[in-house]
Amino acid sequence: MRNHGYLRNYAGTVRLLASRGHTVIIGSRGRERHMAVDTDGYLAALSRDYPQISTAILPKRRDGWRLIAQTTRAYRNALRYRHPRFHGAARLAERAHAKLDRLAPRLASTLPPWPVARALSSLAAVVESAIPTDPEIDRTVAALAPDAIVVTPLVDFDSYQVDYVKTARRLGIPVAAAVASWDNLTNKGIIAVQPDRVLVWNEAQKREAIELHGVRPAHVRVTGAQLFDDWFERRPSTTREAFCRRVALDPAKPFFLYLCSSLFIAPEEAAFVQQWIAELRRSSFPALRGCGVLVRPHPGHAGPWADVDLSAFGNVVVWPRGGDMPLFEDAKAAYFDSLFHSAAIVAINTTGMIEAGIAGRASFTVLAPEFAATQHGTLHFAHLTAPGFLRTARTMAEHHAQLDAELRTPSTPAALAPFLEQFVRPRGLSTPATPIVAAAMEEVGSITATAQRDPLGARVLRPILAGVGRLYSGS
Repeated sequence: MRNHGYLRNYAGTVRLLASRGHTVIIGSRGRERHMAVDTDGYLAALSRDYPQISTAILPKRRDGWRLIAQTTRAYRNALRYRHPRFHGAARLAERAHAKLDRLAPRLASTLPPWPVARALSSLAAVVESAIPTDPEIDRTVAALAPDAIVVTPLVDFDSYQVDYVKTARRLGIPVAAAVASWDNLTNKGIIAVQPDRVLVWNEAQKREAIELHGVRPAHVRVTGAQLFDDWFERRPSTTREAFCRRVALDPAKPFFLYLCSSLFIAPEEAAFVQQWIAELRRSSFPALRGCGVLVRPHPGHAGPWADVDLSAFGNVVVWPRGGDMPLFEDAKAAYFDSLFHSAAIVAINTTGMIEAGIAGRASFTVLAPEFAATQHGTLHFAHLTAPGFLRTARTMAEHHAQLDAELRTPSTPAALAPFLEQFVRPRGLSTPATPIVAAAMEEVGSITATAQRDPLGARVLRPILAGVGRLYSGS
């Protein structure tokens, strides 16, 4: 895992693998630094329950090839955003460009249009093949001696996991990439080194893996989204009245749950939410002027909410104030209660809208100009706008009319089901994804992989690249 924060996505899978008798080593770079959640405590409890589960802190590449490896990968990541599919995704392209600019300003200043960018990306892939494995990573993996390696998410802009895929291939260990979230294949980097298998949620992600990352169709496994399994089985832990009293909302009135988004999606969201509530209180619809609002900060972007006071609006609360990743049981129950007892969800662009649909609640959003780059300016947002799922509005008046209509005639779970079946559980809403993901990982372990010798071209190119690297680093 990139860090222990990915336990939220794979805890159920890890538990199932351990219960089947497998030894599971959770390797990562350590705790999630940006979210206030005790992942170390969760891991300790997990290991107590399942002695077959252990952890390992994995090293990053530190050898003399580090700079050229980082630059090559950053270059390919920036080039991918020249693809016609990313036309209009300016914010995503800027993020990739900025990472390249810090490493190689000259390369960043000369990014060509797509036909040439595609050729240069292919050339950079040849350079990648000539970059050797890191000796320390080789030793680390050899000492752990796994029968299979699964990496997630692999597509970070500066993913240390690429070097683990290279080492796995060199040592003859079968390796898979597991797609952790709905946006991973379209708003991050490319799969720089192809694994033996790629585990995706649905057919849409399968197409993205093939068309945008060059994965062979035979290497893709469609599993469904295991991280949502718990929400399908969960029921509210308390009544609506008791929940409203707990969070200090008026139980006599319906409330909307505003789910905040990540820092990248909505960096100035606190100001927008205050304006959104003010507009709600001035609405021409009486029900909206007095309804409750529960604002739930994103667990990785809760800082701006520390001192925000919304009491002047009446019947509005921020809860939990510091954000909370629903990893532990109490946190899961509180989050699900927030979803289930709300009248509907309002958000900019967040995974929580999928979770809301599972809880039977419709989601609404305003296509605000300040979020254009991270709504329709991203490819993954379009998935949510499938008919009958996320309701979009271009003006506050239209948005208010949608919310008022939802209060009058609430959406039914049946209306939300087609999207969920297509995107979350493609084998049927009654079929959990976790066992399918676990089976796909077990399949990886059954692959007969042989240690791969570097191709001749890579061996010829390597000393040239080493010289360039020494010159580039000033050594």
